[in-house]
Amino acid sequence: MILNSLKEGAKDLDNLSLITEKGPQQLLHLLLEIELQGWIRVLPGGHHEIKPSIEIVP
Repeated sequence: MILNSLKEGAKDLDNLSLITEKGPQQLLHLLLEIELQGWIRVLPGGHHEIKPSIEIVP
């Protein structure tokens, strides 16, 4: 479900939490597990971005 949300365009924690209807704290644990499995990569935010971005690993 989270990977589907990412494929549909959720690129940060706020958008992902809205799509999955879960709070950010619950998502952080799930995102860490998915990242450890190699499905996604969480990138730190840049100078103009406050939140980290999320991308699917090809």
